[in-house]
Amino acid sequence: MEFLSLKGEVCLRSLCASFLVSAAFIVGLDSQTQHILGDFEKKATIKDLPTLRSFVIVVSCVAGYQIIQLILCLVRVRSEKNPRGFNKVMAWTTCLMDQILHYLTFGTTLAAAQLALLSLTGAEDFEWLKLHHMYTRFRVQMGCGICFGALGGFVMLVMAPISAFHLFRFYSWTHFLALKPKPSHCPSNCQEC
Repeated sequence: MEFLSLKGEVCLRSLCASFLVSAAFIVGLDSQTQHILGDFEKKATIKDLPTLRSFVIVVSCVAGYQIIQLILCLVRVRSEKNPRGFNKVMAWTTCLMDQILHYLTFGTTLAAAQLALLSLTGAEDFEWLKLHHMYTRFRVQMGCGICFGALGGFVMLVMAPISAFHLFRFYSWTHFLALKPKPSHCPSNCQEC
């Protein structure tokens, strides 16, 4: 069971990292120049919208974390000494970081989606104009990047039970937060069990 969950974690982490890297590249490198009144040019980039800038930063950091965890998972799968996993501290760190970064990705993706919706509909109370007719390509690429970020967040949601499984396999099923006893074949200085 544990080996299959490690293989599933490798697949999910690689899928999540690819979605998040794609989102960061699509939104981060997106720009469009529009000619207004002859010689005057207006360029739309993520520098104009702080929400998109924070989206790119968060998604890039989370993608880097996923790549690091992917490498650690591959090392655990290839490890001959202990293919089962790692120690309790690493399990707690991985589980907590997965949860924190999932909520961070979810929040920034929703904020970027709200900004995209506001640019489509405008807001008469704030006297903000609709921008969808001016920067069509920028809007479409921004929407694709936000969708990739949302897909990465969904994959992180599917991955959360696997990291929780790796954490709670150290604890007893019958006693609340009591560690399982070490197996008899395990040496006394073993940190893995």
